This record gives sequence, C-alpha cells and structure tokens, in this order.
Amino acid sequence: MEASRRKNFYTNISVGMIQRGVTLVTSFVNRTVFIYTLGMAYLGVGGLFTDILTIFSLAELGIGSAITYHLYKPLAENNKEKIKSLMHFYKVCYRVIGVVILIVGLCIVPFLDYLITDTDNAIQINIEIVYLLYLTNTVTSYLFFAYKTTLLSAAQKVYKSQLIDIAYSVVSTIIFSIVLLYYRDFIVYLVVKIGCDIIKNVIISKEIDRVFPLLKEKAYQKFSKDEIKQISENIYAVFVGKISGTIFTSTDSIIISRYIGTILVGISDNYRMIIRNIISLGGIFTGALLPAVGDMAARQSRQECQKRFTNYNFLCFWIYSLIAICMAHTFNSFIIPWIGEENTFAQITVLVLVLNFWLDLILQIVYSFRAAYGLYKYGEYIQLIGAVCNIFLSIKLIPIMGITGVFFATTITNLPTFLYPFYLFKYGFQSSSLEYYKKLLGQVGALFIAYIVSGYCCKVIVIGGYLEFILKGLVCVLITNLIFFFLYFKTDEFRFIKKEILVLYNKVLRRG
Repeated sequence: MEASRRKNFYTNISVGMIQRGVTLVTSFVNRTVFIYTLGMAYLGVGGLFTDILTIFSLAELGIGSAITYHLYKPLAENNKEKIKSLMHFYKVCYRVIGVVILIVGLCIVPFLDYLITDTDNAIQINIEIVYLLYLTNTVTSYLFFAYKTTLLSAAQKVYKSQLIDIAYSVVSTIIFSIVLLYYRDFIVYLVVKIGCDIIKNVIISKEIDRVFPLLKEKAYQKFSKDEIKQISENIYAVFVGKISGTIFTSTDSIIISRYIGTILVGISDNYRMIIRNIISLGGIFTGALLPAVGDMAARQSRQECQKRFTNYNFLCFWIYSLIAICMAHTFNSFIIPWIGEENTFAQITVLVLVLNFWLDLILQIVYSFRAAYGLYKYGEYIQLIGAVCNIFLSIKLIPIMGITGVFFATTITNLPTFLYPFYLFKYGFQSSSLEYYKKLLGQVGALFIAYIVSGYCCKVIVIGGYLEFILKGLVCVLITNLIFFFLYFKTDEFRFIKKEILVLYNKVLRRG
C-alpha cells in the first residue's frame, strides 16, 4: 500500500506540474490576446462576474471536501456499494446547487449597473447578456459534470483528468485567440468558451466512467438517517470553514468595482491570475498529498503522522517562501514589459498581495491533515468571522490606503487562522503545538532575512524588459536557497527533503 500510495503521489505531482505549466503559459497567451483586442474594462467585467458567481457557489463549499473524506475508507476497502451511494448523494447535491445558483444568479441581474463603475463608455455591449453567459457556463458544470472529479481525487487518480486539461488548454487557446483576433467581440468569445468547456467536461466525464464503471450502475443503497446526519454535520463544518476563503477572495473584486473602479478589477485580476496559477502549482503537492494523508491517518499512529506533518510542513515553507520572495521582487518587472507600466500597482500593494499569498499557502498542509482527521468542527467560525470583518475593514481602509487597503484588510483578518495548527495538534495528533509555533516564528524570521537580502541585491538590477525579470528571479532563487540551506541543513526536516528529492529522481527522472 505504501508503494502504491507513493507511486500515485508522484504521478499526480508529475502530471500536475506539466498541466499547471501548460495552463500557466496558455493563460498568459489568452490574457494577452484578450487585453490587446478587448481592453482592460472587459477584463474587469469578466473578473467581477466570475467572483460574483463564485460567491453564489457557496452552497458547494464543504460538500466536495466532506464527500472526499468519506470516500477514503470505502476506496481503501473497495466497498463499491458505499462508493455508489456517496456518489449518488453527491450528484443530487450538485444538481440542487446548480438550480440554486441559477435562481440566485438571475436575481442579481437588476443590480449589475450598480456594481460596474468607472468604465468611461469603454464597454459597448449588453452587460446583462454577458452576465447570463457566465451564469450559463457555471450552472452547466454543476448540473452535469463537476461532481465526478471528486472520486478521482479521493482515489489519487486526478492525473487522468489533468491529461485532458493539458490538451484542452492548448487547443482552446488556439481557438480563443483566433476568435478574439478575428471577431473582437466579447459575446462571441464567451459563446465559444462555453461550447469548449462543455466538450471538455463531457470528455472528462466519459473518462471517469471508464475508470469507475460502477458510476454507470443504477442501483445503489440509500443512506441511513445516522449516515446522512454524519455527512451533513461534516458538510456544514467544512462549509463554515471554507465560506470565508471565498468571501476573502471574491468580495475584493466587488468592493473594488463599486468603490474604486471596475477597470482596477481588471488590473488586479492580472496579478491574481499569476497568483492563482502559482497557488495551483502549490496545490498540486497538497492536492496529491491529501488522499495519501487520509490513508495515512487511517492506518498509522498519531506520532508517525505528526512526524510526516512536520516534514511536509517544512518542505512547503521552503517552496512557498522561495516563490513569495521571487514574486515580491519580480512581479512588476514582469508586468511592465507584458502589458505596460500603467497596468501595475505600487510596490507596497504588490508586497501586501504576496504576503496574502504566503499566509494562504503556508497553512495548506495544516488544512490537509485537519481534513484527513475530520477536525472540521474545531475553530469552524474563525475564518467566517474574519471574512465578515474583512468586508467592513476593506471599505474603511479604502479612503486611507486606496486599493492597498482592500488587500491589507485581508492580511489582518487572515491572522486568526493560525489557530488551526493548535486544534490539529490538540485533537488530531493529541500533543502540544508549542514546538510548531516556535518553528513558525523561526521560519518567519528566515523569510524576512531572505527577503531583505534579496531585495538589496535586486536594487542594482535596473535594465528593463524581461531580462531584468529573469536576473532578479535568479538572484532571489540563489540567495533564498543559500540562506535557507545554511539555517536548516543540519535539521531532520532538511534530511527529509534531501531523501524525497532522491526518491523523486529515482522514480521519475531516471525512468524518463
């Protein structure tokens, strides 16, 4: 089982890295063609509508994670009847969610003009039609396809859908670019995008049916009242925990559009696109790890799981801190030659965005182990309270700090989430979390030192263009790795990283 879990883990990471790399490149191509053919105002509208519909999708939050948690045991035991029952329940839930999103989404149509500001007649199309197309794309996914991918994730076979995503990213980018360059019409672009997304979802759905033929079987066992109660309690707990993440990320665009300007949503979305892609790269590791952690929690002792957590957590700190430092010093050096200096934020704004990125990712391993132990009910309201406070604090800080205030409000209200490690250690590992927090403080110090030293060296690189971006990136990578190496090379966690790199080399690179 250990060998199989490790094999799936590295397969998911390898394919995931390729998939996210391809997606990263194609996203930039799509975004570049979009900006130069339609403009920043349309980009802002698209980002705004995407975030609005994300908020309407709050009903989904919790169901996927809870169902994944309940799938670990029947998958390990090959309990097909239990798997069928869970997936049928999941399908019904998703179809109800799709209908709810459709109804709630239609109710927002009369208020669209209130949310879109400062476009200076740059938008020459019917906003309601554009919004309805976005709504159609979202609802279609929920009604027919989305629920099946959870089974791939729980079974550590998500790479099968990622292979389809790779082909889709390349083909769709070519199609979208041709449509944008030839028609220069936002509505035509959206119609084509909806068609392509449906085709992709159908293909993924068929592939999942092939891997899991049991999904095509009509007969299934109904849950008992106790089973429904248990699943519902987990769904509720996860929902409360995850709703805040959606509010944090999605309400920012609405606040910016309403109180500052819709065009700034487009500029912000360029930064967020890069951050989302990098977070997705980081999510490959935690996403591939989560099913393995769930299996580990079911089979191994709490002490062994805590040791694994410490090692994985250190690996994430190293990777995510390195990325954050590179982003902080190179973000604008990339944006300027890409779409112009007029579409950049001040360095302090960039720094706050990167800080939020780091605060989000540094706890991902905590969330993975928390989910594996089913500890959803502990601290379930921390993020929800923070998310609500984030809305009011963002509005209050806009007159003082402008758009930076919106992002800084997220920073402040995110800090209480660092209580989650306490709950993980107390109720999951059943041990003290003091050592974790001591190491966390040391990691923050190491991050600060690497940031300052890297920034000092990057100041001398002022040559413009992509060469400046590349040189600054190389400097950040070199200095950060050197500092981390000298600080941590004698630790058990560093020896773990070294061992895992050698395993990855032997399992993947040599075989290739």
